[in-house]
Amino acid sequence: MIDLSSEQVVTLSKAPNHLPERRKGKRPNIATIYRWHQNGVRGIRLETIMVGVYPLTMT
Repeated sequence: MIDLSSEQVVTLSKAPNHLPERRKGKRPNIATIYRWHQNGVRGIRLETIMVGVYPLTMT
């Protein structure tokens, strides 16, 4: 569970900037982050909270 008082949160569109580089020095695409949020990977979804209409995740 994301705790807003103790963790730093970012919008999903800014989340790739906080991830390590992948192949050829590139970071994951924003569409990948949204897919992790909606569908997950192997049944595990990216932990997010909704603030208004914006999904946020922790860094």
